[in-house]
Amino acid sequence: MAALAGDARPITGKDLCTALALLDERRANLVSHRTRLINQLHALLRDLGIAFTAPAAGTAVTTLGYPVQAPFDGRSLRRCWTSAIAVDRSSANALTMPCAMTPGSSGGPWLTGFNPATGAGTVVAITSFHDERGLLSGRQLDDVGYALYQAADRTSA
Repeated sequence: MAALAGDARPITGKDLCTALALLDERRANLVSHRTRLINQLHALLRDLGIAFTAPAAGTAVTTLGYPVQAPFDGRSLRRCWTSAIAVDRSSANALTMPCAMTPGSSGGPWLTGFNPATGAGTVVAITSFHDERGLLSGRQLDDVGYALYQAADRTSA
């Protein structure tokens, strides 16, 4: 049985051992890289809390994102802050704040108690959409978010 090399040449029996050794080395490198990335992520998230109940209307919130639509380019982290979020009852109780971030910022965290110097804060919602009124909207991490968090925690242990 012949396998194909990158240049589509058949791998002979003699080359098969070399190919398997290279594949094993690549697998080990990927595992090592994954471990480094996970450790970096843990270091970044160490100071973040998470809340599964919505903050009260009037709470100060910071949101972060990488907007891609002009005037932004999606390459740099942007931040919006409000001293008092609002709750939009007409949009399934979405949290809202005035913010110039454009599409691409979806999925970014909404943080209470955010410290720009350390990056610490508590995630209370995730950016969902930006509307024509200039409001950025976020969805709270509710019971569904909590169940997902618990399931992910169980599988990572």
